Amino acid sequence: MKGGTKTKFIGEGISRIDGILKVTGAANYSTDFQIRNAAYGFMVKSTTAAATFDIDTAVAEKAPGVIAVVSYKNAPKLTPQAR
Repeated sequence: MKGGTKTKFIGEGISRIDGILKVTGAANYSTDFQIRNAAYGFMVKSTTAAATFDIDTAVAEKAPGVIAVVSYKNAPKLTPQAR
């Protein structure tokens, strides 16, 4: 390559510090940790674009362990930030 710089890594293997841990299954990922008393959120989205429908959250609100059910009826309105 005329006038350019030669890269040292093209065509060469790169040694990774976590390579052995990953290929042996010993590496830890964020999903491997469990935090006690943590609250988890789930979002259910519509499968139909621009649809109009009513949401009945009564069953979800009564489910054991549910802290809150948020929908368009009780969520604060968000406005785009001024740029």
